Amino acid sequence: MSLTDKEQEFFDYIKNFIEQHKSAPTYAELQSYFGFASKSSVYRHLQNLKNKGFIQINKKRGPSCISLIGPLNQSLNTYPLPLIGSLNDEGQIAMEDTEKTILCSSAKKISMNCYALKIKSGNFLEAGLLHNDMVIIEPRSEARVGEAILGLIYGERNVIKKYHPQGPYTRLDSFCVQIEPMIIAPEELAIQGILLGVIRTY
Repeated sequence: MSLTDKEQEFFDYIKNFIEQHKSAPTYAELQSYFGFASKSSVYRHLQNLKNKGFIQINKKRGPSCISLIGPLNQSLNTYPLPLIGSLNDEGQIAMEDTEKTILCSSAKKISMNCYALKIKSGNFLEAGLLHNDMVIIEPRSEARVGEAILGLIYGERNVIKKYHPQGPYTRLDSFCVQIEPMIIAPEELAIQGILLGVIRTY
């Protein structure tokens, strides 16, 4: 049974988390990463994966109660991606002096023009990103409603937010529901790419 885009994103995060940490993410970690207002949204997505035969949920195991079954136990595809630079406190991209390549595992196909950026700032916590996380970016100058974008605002700094055009304005939503959205004119935003995923190595 196939997954929706959101279910696939949920799956990829859980799969990569388990491979890196040797345990499943907790409901609280999933809620924080995806910016849900409550754990009920986490529960709904997990139930969808469970009903489609992709995971098991055993609440007797405590907070990390998710285990993988069926198609999830198959190997992920591995893609080499160029690590082109890092995002600093000012939202600027500091380019790497020498070319570096990282390996990214994903169940979804990643195009050859994608690249990675390392987060070198604590200013992206609202997007669920920690210092030394690496984000996978697909270069695009346009985005669909609700997609997470890397965008240059006012020609000065880059942000990672959810894209919502609204008539003469553009609303940029934080991943954290407690943070007010940013409202800007379309000409004040240059979309650099779409956030496809996050690599966390610790």
